Amino acid sequence: MSLKEEVKRSLRNLGFSDYNILIYETLLRDRELDARQLSTKTKVPYSRVYEILNEMIDKGYIIKMDGRPSTYVPRSPIDVLQHIHNTQEKAFQNNSDIVRETLMRIYSEKKSAHQANVTIIYGKDSNVTHLRTVIKNSIRSLYLMMKDFEMFIDGITEELKLLSLKHVKARFILPTKVKAREDIIKILEKLGQVKYLDDVPSNVILSDEKNAIFLSAGNYLESVPEDMIGISMAHAALALVGRSIFQGAWDSAE
Repeated sequence: MSLKEEVKRSLRNLGFSDYNILIYETLLRDRELDARQLSTKTKVPYSRVYEILNEMIDKGYIIKMDGRPSTYVPRSPIDVLQHIHNTQEKAFQNNSDIVRETLMRIYSEKKSAHQANVTIIYGKDSNVTHLRTVIKNSIRSLYLMMKDFEMFIDGITEELKLLSLKHVKARFILPTKVKAREDIIKILEKLGQVKYLDDVPSNVILSDEKNAIFLSAGNYLESVPEDMIGISMAHAALALVGRSIFQGAWDSAE
């Protein structure tokens, strides 16, 4: 039974050509074939089959097995999708870095102010609940800089664990003193990169380059958690400011 048109359309959207789809589907069903067998089964012209197979190797769809003749096997669909995700994310980030500064400069010349909705959240419990939601909804990246690590971490650990299932890129900046929490640190190190500072400047959370949360920080919060204030905005401009703050701390952290 051939793949449904809906599946083929999605594969095309991910970068597969029609020939790529034919060959990959055939290898998934037959596991290992040489070029001539693939040409016969898929009707891909033999004069083009090696070119297409090499293209698919470069894209991470299949693997070439040495032998006489050489044969080809499919990479796991999960591995292929993750490879595509990583490649597209890297390309997006590289292209964004190139164009962002120039385009924002042009934009700023024409518009000096822009209104955006800001949510102000009061109290520790309300802020932790909001933080859980933002973490749970992250699909590409999550950056956490936590001055008041001990106040938040137990309330968001379960949501953080789910990040690995979605392959979310994660970075954490934590106070040096929390290295003693080995149980939590092991979890975070499995999720992404962890760095430490003796004096973390603030509590900043960035999700998917567009959601930014700034939380009030300081020792006084331990005695008056109801005074905690969080500022949350789903706006790329504020996220860019937060990313700049985070990156400055990241570069100086160890």
